[in-house]
Amino acid sequence: MPLSYNRKLVVLDVDSTLINEEVIDLLAKKAGHEKEVSKITESAMAGEIDFEESLRRRVKLLTGLRSSVFDEIQSEITLTTGAKELIDTLKQRGFAIGLVSGGFVQVIKPLAEELGIAHFRANNLEVVDGLLTGNVTGKVVDRTAKAQALQEFAEIESIPLDCAIAIGDGANDI
Repeated sequence: MPLSYNRKLVVLDVDSTLINEEVIDLLAKKAGHEKEVSKITESAMAGEIDFEESLRRRVKLLTGLRSSVFDEIQSEITLTTGAKELIDTLKQRGFAIGLVSGGFVQVIKPLAEELGIAHFRANNLEVVDGLLTGNVTGKVVDRTAKAQALQEFAEIESIPLDCAIAIGDGANDI
């Protein structure tokens, strides 16, 4: 299919961009490990450890949480002011929309479905027998994976990269 310069693609980060919260922090609170997760996050922000190591350390602290926690988290997240209106307006104008997140597919997928967004990429928390194992399965969605997702979404939609916009709030979104 030929590229369409008439259409545009907008890809949004989720945590602290599309939504007000950081899902890892909400999960850590449920697990009783808020302070530990916060320290690991600070260490990553200070450049002492990379995103993947930081993510794996924080996820390890979620071991044993029941998978029903995702339903609880879903009810606690709130869209940032104007996010719904932005998405609705973009869709009305024919834009393709995608979500990319260093967060978790168990929270991102229902959000994408609720907002009518077909494309999303996020990390997958491993669940066995209804409990989080403390592991991430598959490739970690870091800065590089986010860029690859944007390229893949553009290709699927036959939209050239110079007609794509990425919106995010942190170093993992550059």
